[in-house]
Formats: sequence, C-alpha cells, structure tokens
Amino acid sequence: MPPPAETPAPTDSGSLEDVFGDLTDEEIAELFADAEGVGTVEGGSGTINLGSGGGAGAPTGGGGGQSLSDLGALGRPSIDTNPYLSDDCYNRGAGDTASGEGYTCVTLLYGTNREARPDFGETLDSQEAFTVRPDPVCEPGRVEVGERYCHLGLMTVTVPDSRRRGDPINSVPRDAERVTDRQRQRRFSIWNYETLEEEAFAQTARDMLEAAMGEMNGEYDNQAIVFIHGFNVRFRDAAFRAAQMKYDLDFPGPVFFYSWPADGSILHYLSDMDDADLSVDGLVDFLSLVRRTLPDAEINVVAHSMGTRVFAQALNRLAILEPDFELNHVFFASGDLDRNLFVEWVAPFAPRMQSLTLYTSGSDVAVASSQLLRNLFPPSDGNDRDIKSRIGFFARDTHPPVFTFGVGPDETVLPQTIDMTQTRFSFLGFATRYLLRRARLGHSDYMERTQIIDDMSCILRFGASNPDDRHTGMQSRGDTLEAQYWYFDEDGEPTLACPPLAD
Repeated sequence: MPPPAETPAPTDSGSLEDVFGDLTDEEIAELFADAEGVGTVEGGSGTINLGSGGGAGAPTGGGGGQSLSDLGALGRPSIDTNPYLSDDCYNRGAGDTASGEGYTCVTLLYGTNREARPDFGETLDSQEAFTVRPDPVCEPGRVEVGERYCHLGLMTVTVPDSRRRGDPINSVPRDAERVTDRQRQRRFSIWNYETLEEEAFAQTARDMLEAAMGEMNGEYDNQAIVFIHGFNVRFRDAAFRAAQMKYDLDFPGPVFFYSWPADGSILHYLSDMDDADLSVDGLVDFLSLVRRTLPDAEINVVAHSMGTRVFAQALNRLAILEPDFELNHVFFASGDLDRNLFVEWVAPFAPRMQSLTLYTSGSDVAVASSQLLRNLFPPSDGNDRDIKSRIGFFARDTHPPVFTFGVGPDETVLPQTIDMTQTRFSFLGFATRYLLRRARLGHSDYMERTQIIDDMSCILRFGASNPDDRHTGMQSRGDTLEAQYWYFDEDGEPTLACPPLAD
C-alpha cells in the first residue's frame, strides 16, 4: 500500500510563528499544554514532549524526540491512550480553540481510493483531507491485490449536542482554517485525523470494539457498521454522515466508512458512475480487511444512493472470491441502482446475510432524476418502451420494488421493502417548492426521519425481522407475500419489542 501523505516539512526557523502562522508562542502553548500531567504527540519522525499535559499518549516514531518548534503542523494524537475511543473530545487547548463543550467527538475509521491533499493539516482546523479525484496509484491495474483501498485512517468529527436526532447535517465551511467552539456547537466539523497503516488500523478497530462491549447492555452486541456514500459526496461529507449515523443510532461499536472519489457536483453524475465502478475492487478489499480485523463481529453495511451500485458489485465479487465471507444486516437506502442489476449482483450473496432491507421512496427527487435520465427518449419505431427503473424510487401509480430471492442461511427470508414516501414526486411540484425555498430532495430520508432511524435501530439492536413488530404504524401492502412491502403511518409509534432511542 502506498505510504500516507507526509506532513509538510517545517521551516528552518526556530520560531513557533514560522510554523503556526499568526499564532503567538502563548497561544501555541495553550493548544498543547495541560497542567495536570505529561503527554506526547506524534510528529512525523519521532515523539514531541508537550511538557506538563495529560495529552494524547506516547507514540513511537522513526527518529528521536523533536522540539515543539520542529512539529511543522498539528500533531496527530496517539491512539495508545484511547483519546479517540470515547465520545469525549481530547483536550486540544483552552478557550475558543477547543474546549469540548457543547459538542461530541465521534470517531470513525475510513478507507478511501481518493487522492490525499498534500496540504491537509497545515492549519489547525483543516476540513478537507482528500480531493474529489481518484488516487492514480489506486486505480485498477496500478496496485497489488489486497491494497486497493489505498488509504486507511481514523477521522474524528464533532457533532453539535444541540441537534435533534434526524436533523439535516449543517457543517462548517470547507475552507475553514480556524473553527471556534461556537461554530462546533451548531455545525458538524472535522476535529482531527490520523493516517494508519493496515496493522495499526486493525488494532484500532479491535480496541474500539473491545471498548464498546461494556456499553452495549445486550443491544448492538459485538457489532460494527460500514457505510458507503453515494454520488455528489465529498470525503468530509461522507465522514459527517457516518458520524451522524453513529450518533443518532447511539451505536457504541466501531463505524467504518469507505469513500470512493465522487466529484461532489451534480454536473458530474456520469463521471461519478465511472468512478463508482472503478472503486469496486477497493471496496471489496476494504470489506475483506474489516472482516479479517473483526472475525467474530457482526458486520452491518449501509449503502446509499450510487454507493449501492458500488456495494452490490462488491457483494457479487465477494460471493465468488470469498466463500466464507458473511454479513449481518444489510441496508440499501435510496438506491440509485437498476432493479435487474440489483438482483443479478446481490442475489448470489443473499444467503450469507441475516437480513436485507431496502428503503425506497416515491418522493426522492435525486433518484427520480436518475430514472428520468435513463428514460428520456421513446423508441423510434413506436414499440413498447424498455423502462429502466431504480430500486430507490417508484413512479406514481407503480409498485415499489419488491424482490423474491432468498435471504439468510436457509434462504426462507425475503428482502424487505420499506416505502418512505411522504409527498408524491412531481417535477412541477418540486420546482414550485424550490422557488419558494421549501424544496426537499427527499434523498436522505433514511437518516433524516426518526421513524426510519428507529426502524434501522430496531433491526440492529434486536434483530427484529418482522416489520409489523417494529412499529405500530408500519402497515403492509401487497396481495401476496411475493408482492408485500411496508409503509409508515405517521400516527404510529415504536412497539414494546423495539423501544425507541432517546432524543
């Protein structure tokens, strides 16, 4: 695997201002000092003594100890003392710099085949670690098998404590160089990150799972989650969604996310689709790494939008390459994936998962647009059209996508389709709401509606296989078992078998 991007070399000057820009020596001392103990920070080639501080542990480095003026950029705290393994921000300073009050630090593990930003970390609050481009050395044919995830690491995100479960993500600007406590109390932000080699990545994941076991209380036992984002998503946005998932689900175990190089622009849809297909091998290797790292854990996967296309192909390859590979609960949310391709790619792996849930909608503007794009032009000879439909959307007067292939070891369970529709989709209605500034894409309802979050939580916490048992407002439709799907009645409430998460 190619080495992680190196920290930019420090200047030759011994002045701290030369390294930390306009910060004074006193401000820098405040950032790293803690009067109650002694701490060290990793600084690229050795360890840095922070003086009196309870800091971040004592990592080892390739060379001798360094002075603070040689650090060159914000150091990455060691995981040895578990500053990342709790929901408390480790102390990075006093005052506006980082008090840890009013927000929670959520720690994630990531893999990506994006190109790393060489300047990331030069400022204290850098917000973009990776670009929208694929890393050239990670492209198929350029790397050894088993190393296609390319970059591994750990990312810490701050989540405002004032937000309510299911609230849309509101984040600080991407170009922020200094993020204040006031901003963190209202918006998601990146706190810090650390690139990890495979061995350190695996050990961190094991430590996270072990640390979480005492918090599970019979729920989420021995579980981890892998999240795969969709189209038009930058790296930090994927981190924010994964952090929201861990926070809103109150999930104590490790949460991973794999970030493929989506361009972060609605104008690059077709380019993103190519990059999605080129990232399948990387996701296969990343999922294999997670499984090897946590061989006895129950691995759940949540794939969203175009990420369902990457994940479905990865499942198909894993069905062939790794006969013993298994997953626990699998979720396809607002999937931008052809229905027939879904069956072709996913059905061979379905016996190796405990459950398969599809969250679909008749009001998802993003997936509706994708479907429209594929059905713009009628055939010139006037014959019946070959309608291309998506698993994450169904048009007016049509049936939500329902599938009948077997799931689970005995293949007696069917995939479950949950209809999230609130307001029926129409381009005219959307355009009107857009002009009135009331438009919603409906593309993130799986994590922005409390009923759906509760439903996902119930499956993960209690393994509840029957939707009727998960919510009194969950109503079934369909004339036969093979045509059955469920939708939410807003007047319902969680059942005694699935008590809701606390807000």
